[in-house]
Amino acid sequence: MKTNYLKKCISVLLSISMIASLFAVSFTASAEEVLVVDGKSYQMGDIVELKGELQVNNWLMNGQVEVPYDNSKLKLVDNQTEEAMFPELTAQGITVFYNNLDEGKFLFNFSQPLTGADFTTSKTLYDLKFEVIGTGETALADGVKIVDMRSYNFEGSPEGKDDFTMVAVNDENGGIIADKGAIKNEAAPDAEEPVEKTLTVDGKIYNVGDTFTFVGDLQTNRWLMNTQFELNFDQTKLNVVEANYPVLDAAGITVFENFSNEEGWYTFNFSDPSKGANFTEKGELYVVTFKVVGGGETTLNDKTNIVEMSSFPFDGDPADHKDEDLRPVDITDGNGALNPDNGTISNEIKDETPVEKTLTVDGKTYNVGETFKLVGQLQANRWVMNAQFVLNFDASKIKIVDTAYPAIEAAGIATVENYNNDEGWYKFNFTDVENGVDFTSTANLYEVTFEVIAGGETTLADKANVEVLSTFQFEGSPADHPDEEIEIVDIADGNGGIKAEEGKIEHLVDPEEIPVEKTLTVDGKTYDVGDTFKLVGQLQSNRWVLNSQFDLEFDASKLKIVDTAYPAVTDAGIAVYDNYDNDEGWYTFNFTDIENGVNFTKTANLYEVTFEVIAGGETTLADKAKFVALSTFQFEGSPADNPGEPIEIVDITDGNGGVNPDEGKVEHVIDPEEIPVTTLVVDGTEYNVGDTFRFNIDLETLRWILNAQYTMNFDASKLQIKSVEYPTVTEAGIGVIDNISNESGFFTFNFTDVTNGVDFTIRNVLATLEFEVVGTGETSLKNAGKFDVLSTFNFDGSPADPANEGKPIEITDITDGKGGVDPEDGKVVYYYGDPTVVEDFTVNGQEVQEGDIVEYRVWVKNDENWLVNGEFDILYTNAYLEFLDVTYPGLASIAGYVVDNQIPDSGLTESQGKPAGELLFNFSNIHSGVDFTEGAYMAIFRFKVHESTNPDIPAQGASVIELNGNVVNDMYAFKFAGSGASHSITEKQELDRLIGEDGLPTTDEFRLETEIIREIKIDVTELQKAYDKWSQFDTEGYTAESVANLNKALEEAKKILDDVAAGNADAYTQEIIDKMTADLNAAGEALVVDKQPLVDKIAEAQGYVDDDKTLYVPETIEALKDAIEAAQAVVDDENATVQDVKDQIAALEEAINNLKKGAYLGDVDLSGEVTVVDATITQTVLTNFTVSVFYETLADVNKDGEITIYDVTLIQMIAAGLYETEIVAIPVE
Repeated sequence: MKTNYLKKCISVLLSISMIASLFAVSFTASAEEVLVVDGKSYQMGDIVELKGELQVNNWLMNGQVEVPYDNSKLKLVDNQTEEAMFPELTAQGITVFYNNLDEGKFLFNFSQPLTGADFTTSKTLYDLKFEVIGTGETALADGVKIVDMRSYNFEGSPEGKDDFTMVAVNDENGGIIADKGAIKNEAAPDAEEPVEKTLTVDGKIYNVGDTFTFVGDLQTNRWLMNTQFELNFDQTKLNVVEANYPVLDAAGITVFENFSNEEGWYTFNFSDPSKGANFTEKGELYVVTFKVVGGGETTLNDKTNIVEMSSFPFDGDPADHKDEDLRPVDITDGNGALNPDNGTISNEIKDETPVEKTLTVDGKTYNVGETFKLVGQLQANRWVMNAQFVLNFDASKIKIVDTAYPAIEAAGIATVENYNNDEGWYKFNFTDVENGVDFTSTANLYEVTFEVIAGGETTLADKANVEVLSTFQFEGSPADHPDEEIEIVDIADGNGGIKAEEGKIEHLVDPEEIPVEKTLTVDGKTYDVGDTFKLVGQLQSNRWVLNSQFDLEFDASKLKIVDTAYPAVTDAGIAVYDNYDNDEGWYTFNFTDIENGVNFTKTANLYEVTFEVIAGGETTLADKAKFVALSTFQFEGSPADNPGEPIEIVDITDGNGGVNPDEGKVEHVIDPEEIPVTTLVVDGTEYNVGDTFRFNIDLETLRWILNAQYTMNFDASKLQIKSVEYPTVTEAGIGVIDNISNESGFFTFNFTDVTNGVDFTIRNVLATLEFEVVGTGETSLKNAGKFDVLSTFNFDGSPADPANEGKPIEITDITDGKGGVDPEDGKVVYYYGDPTVVEDFTVNGQEVQEGDIVEYRVWVKNDENWLVNGEFDILYTNAYLEFLDVTYPGLASIAGYVVDNQIPDSGLTESQGKPAGELLFNFSNIHSGVDFTEGAYMAIFRFKVHESTNPDIPAQGASVIELNGNVVNDMYAFKFAGSGASHSITEKQELDRLIGEDGLPTTDEFRLETEIIREIKIDVTELQKAYDKWSQFDTEGYTAESVANLNKALEEAKKILDDVAAGNADAYTQEIIDKMTADLNAAGEALVVDKQPLVDKIAEAQGYVDDDKTLYVPETIEALKDAIEAAQAVVDDENATVQDVKDQIAALEEAINNLKKGAYLGDVDLSGEVTVVDATITQTVLTNFTVSVFYETLADVNKDGEITIYDVTLIQMIAAGLYETEIVAIPVE
């Protein structure tokens, strides 16, 4: 027991001690104070000189430049003069506005439109000096940005010229447009020698960035109980990456470690007195991986320190000595090493001596595995017609991996080349005497990409040999000299170069300016930078799609997204949620619609992503497209085609970002051809070419029709009319005149009969057209036709009816002015399929009309035995019948035992296949039952007849209440006579089922009764409509006299309506009602619009137009004039409405309120004129200085949304009378 306790104490104490030692700081060391600027190294206090050398084709008018810098590392030298910073500009007498901002940005600008600045040869635009105040790394030259720079549109000095325009010479990236000139921004080459790139560690050499392992190999005489180890290292040269403990890990021993790459120390410890670690055979105590982060020389071997290391006091495995003394035996030598009597340890780098890993090529150093380019930059005085070039190279150190001939390929000329990486030679040649290549401006003749395969040193430039190089004898290309005989001019110098008087060639390793690739190949298709293209996902699935989630990664350095579209999804009315990031290069979208879904059973475009090419090279998209989710319904068609069926989500992805081939397919295609269409969709229904279908026009009106004229325009490339029928009109004995043109896609018909007319008061077929499908795509017929004329009589029924004999016929236009039917007078219904069959509108065989009440009664009689329970289910056609209520007279004694439910839209259909509502009720009372021995109405249902609520179901047809043989689901009675109140529970459980095998009741009497309840009364419908219309009519804006006449007619009409509603209609006839209706409508139509307020407002507005002392923005005063003209037209219009008057008054008020006082564009101090002071103020603002008055909007003379030196130059030109300004609104200060 004491031994185990001692083990625990030792273990705990050692663990605490060793864990604490992990956080002990060994030593610190400071890094060299070096700042790397644009790849060159500087010490603290050094001066970095940044110069911009500029050359442009034409003289400059202005320039605006930004120079950002890291103000934690660099400080602009304070005592620099304007002449020193801008030597060329000041020498030409140009004032430069400049400012150094606290945030680390130097701004300067200049503008001299009258005399300009000559930079047609390369000159210093700026020369800035910075002091090094921090360490690390920063960039300077690459950040310089030309915000705006303009030249004249002609060569030479502008002196004496007053007709010129500005030409932009800067590009969108802050540089100079290639064919306009060039700028070279470079830090002065006075830096110290580059930071060392190799590190020697204990005699072994590594490159910066390399890794190596430092290993402690240990052998001890006895098993090891614990260890505490420390290692210090130079953190400016080395960093710990990771550490491993192979033997300890294999023994299952926990190691506690810690290191600091900031302070340069590493430590670990372990303690396990229970089982220990066996190092009696040599093994790796630790393996530390270091990364080289700085050059120079350092050591690790003499920096190791064994703080503590103990073994067990006996030989062998501690498991074999469980009851022996566990006192640890210290085996260190007291000086941080292992006592040699107890074992050995070697701390050393295990890697082999590195092979030389860098190669110096013409003074530039590369690591093995890196690539570089040798570029031949050629400039010749005349166009080149041929070349032959040879290069020898050291094949043991480099090999060719690629070649390119940008200028030659751009001219469309083939190059013949060959090289041998085993023997170390490369050659190429080309010839073209018909066109040649323009090298009059320096361009890359060849670009050879080498890979470094071994270290050391080599050279290339002095091994390049131009064997043949010839030009034409004239300027330009042969196309410029069609009649001139071609002569070959040899410009090679015979020594591998070219004649100095004929041009120059330089063979450079990785020159600073490598031409940017101008084309991008995407999945095999090539585009120019700036082009756009579409990536399209074409999807076909076996069933309708209910959701999708899609991801795409792309190279943001070469492409950016500019637009997205989802044609098939959005056409289905479904919202798509998308997102993309052009900085990080990703795009995603998703949608979900479980109620409708999208039809992709035929191939359609799921997505269309438009990309813009922003850089050249090569990339891919199709293999980066990935479906995270793509699901369909489990049934064919949409949920609407499968009512009541539960929805199951079917995943159709293949698990790899694609589509399961058993479920469909998807292709991600670059700029695909249009998907061929093989079907025609007509108002949502799909047909194949050659199919025929019927299109019906049904009409329902309040009164009989006396004439009609209908016109339809259809797409003759997709549809042809086969035949037309007019059943209702022709059955009335009326002739129809029609005209069909399948060539132009035109159809019209008309008829007139003022003697009899046609009865459409019940919805019926006006026309049925049979079409044949002859084309593909999509079209519509429901919106293709219109009524030019549709009129009814002014009374009910036909003129031939005796009741209408002698009545004068007035033609009532019932069109709505838009080609349809006024909804107050009727309706038109368009639908496909067979036309409706005209029958009486009946309910269970009894004729009904709209507004009737239908009572549907269930009568039950059972001779002796009382009923115990019953279950009933009734269907009714909900398109025509509105359920009102239900009562249960025969069940009143057990009212609390009746349960019912009404489902207006049950999803069921009655026997004719029409949608049905469902009524259910049941009762059950086993205590006493209910007495039906004398017979009684068990239930009475009431419905109201109305027009069809479904436009595709006509208002005629067979019976609309259907029993379907399922009115009574079940019914039981006691087996004994009378009530069950006096019978035992056993007797009451003996019941007779009253439903036979045929599903019908077996009671003595069971019947269903239908009764139609109709109230005949005076029809005040039209009068009520007229009263509702005119009593709610807004009479504001009409003359007082006409409004008084209307109010009087309203009072009279209201009295009649109140009397009829109170049942006092005896004093009125239908004729009185009709006359009152006509008088009320006439009074309303006679209202006179009051135009005097508009006349007054016109006079007010004209006062502003006539004011010649105030300067207004031209478009606002012209808008007021237009408003006055429009208002006067309303005053002169006899048919103008109150709304017209109100609209014109509002328009005049808006135009007056929108009048804006003006100022001249460029008058930034709002002095009333544009002067050179305005230009100076603007230049001052551009350099971030504060001025007291500055209207920014007036400074944006070119209206591009930003203030640049371009605007300053325009202001100067306005002041000199060389540029015409304009009046704009005075901005808010």
